[in-house]
Formats: sequence, C-alpha cells, structure tokens
Amino acid sequence: MPEVDGQNRHCGYLDIDEMDTKKKFQHRYLIVDRKKGLIQWFIDKPMKASDEDKPCGIINIGYITKVDVASKAKVSYCFVINTPFRPYYVQTINQVELEEWVEIINDASKITTPNSRDPTGSQTSLDASIDPEQTFTYRTEIVGGVVVKKKCTLDGQVVKQDEPTSPTSLTHPDQHFQFPNVGSKIIKQGWAIKQGHVRKNWKRRYFILKQDRFAYYKSDQDKEPIRSIPINEILAARAEDEMKPRDNLLLLATTDKIYYIQAETEDDMYEWVDAFCNAININR
Repeated sequence: MPEVDGQNRHCGYLDIDEMDTKKKFQHRYLIVDRKKGLIQWFIDKPMKASDEDKPCGIINIGYITKVDVASKAKVSYCFVINTPFRPYYVQTINQVELEEWVEIINDASKITTPNSRDPTGSQTSLDASIDPEQTFTYRTEIVGGVVVKKKCTLDGQVVKQDEPTSPTSLTHPDQHFQFPNVGSKIIKQGWAIKQGHVRKNWKRRYFILKQDRFAYYKSDQDKEPIRSIPINEILAARAEDEMKPRDNLLLLATTDKIYYIQAETEDDMYEWVDAFCNAININR
C-alpha cells in the first residue's frame, strides 16, 4: 500500500513494465515527488543519498496526460501512466491499492477524476487538489499532433525546466548527480533545408543528430551550432505530408517549438524520422 515518507512523498512497492511489453514486470520501489515534479522508481527502497540509489526509471509529472485502469492489459490490478513518449504499465496487489495509486498520481499531475469509492461520483475540485507548497500547475497543449502538458505558474506563465529529466541527468532528493554521458555517438548527419520561425523563410543547414542532442549549423565546417536541442526535449518526429508544395518534409515536435525540415530525397527524410525515433528511444 502507498505510504508517505518524511519528505511528504507517496512511496511504495509496485511491479512496473519498464520495457513497454506488458509481459515482464519488475518489482520496484516507486516515489511520487510532487515538489520536484518527478516519479522515480528504484530496485529497492533508497536508504540514503549514494551512487547505489540511482533510479531505474523516471517520469516527468508534467508529461503525464492520463492515468487510468489498464482495462486491455492481460494482468490483474494494472493501471497505465500515459505520456507522449510511451505508456507505463504498473501492477498492484489488489483493487484498493490500484485505486489509491491512480488517485495519487492523477492528483500529482493535476488531473481530477471521480472517486470510484464515492457513490455520488463527485470530482475533487482543482483548488482542493493543489499542494499548498506547490506554486505551479500544468497546461495541456497539442504540439505537432502530440498531447503535451507544460508546467506553468499559477498566473499561467510556462516554467522553463532548469534540469533535464531524462535518464542522463537526474536530480536526486538529497544530492545532484549525473549519469555518464553516453550521447557522443553520431546517429545521422547531413544537409537539409529548415523553415525559420520568424520570417518563415527556408534556409539550407547542416544537421547533426547524436544520441543525446540534435544541432544544426550554417556550415559543415562550423564548430558552434546555431542551436542545440537535448533529445529529451524532442517529443515526436514524423513525415509531414499536409504542408504543400514542399516534398520530403519532416515535422519535429519539441517541448516549445515545431520544426519543419525538408530532406533532399524521400528516402533521406524517412532515414531522419527513423534516426530521431531511435534517439528518443535511447533516452527513455
């Protein structure tokens, strides 16, 4: 059953499908940390801040779009945490525990749902669900056809995340540490044409996609990029066939912008789509 620790975080042991197979669940200790806006899980209950307490997985609460009972799962007492990247299936030991965890995580992500144990079916009000120590809420937007929840202040201003929340860089409750950087390998590089965000003109740029970030340059000889984007800020990449008359067009959705990139050939465009999908999967 979920418990509350000394830092006012909901914690407990659950079985989590880490590889998104809905077949192999791992027994993990899960922590819902509202203050940091993170859900993390560990092999065992962390006893102190140390390298041995690195989380096995992490979810940015701001990316959660819905938490609900996984009615199509073939295991009992299972719920699903939906994000733009992938669903996370979690199994509890009984129905009561399942309902409690769904309510806790929905409340943390500011999604209010009817309490199934309340015969009136009434919903918890938004004001009642706000943590007094928490000074932000979330806003749902559609970015490149992807549902995204952005952290905002109570007056509606989008909060810029200071720390990336991918597995390559995490903030521990008691100390800051970084996993070894494994993102130096180049996945794909080459010339393409990108649409500007202000004048909407198209310019030829040199693109380099690595395991941990994506950057574009004025020239393949330049050392400093025009812009560099961490992979954990990329939400989706797909072929864009609705924007005419441009052919071989790629749509790249990030947490704050939509990029339109025209490849030289159709094959090259699909290679970029596959490369971005691989990079996103590596950083899950």
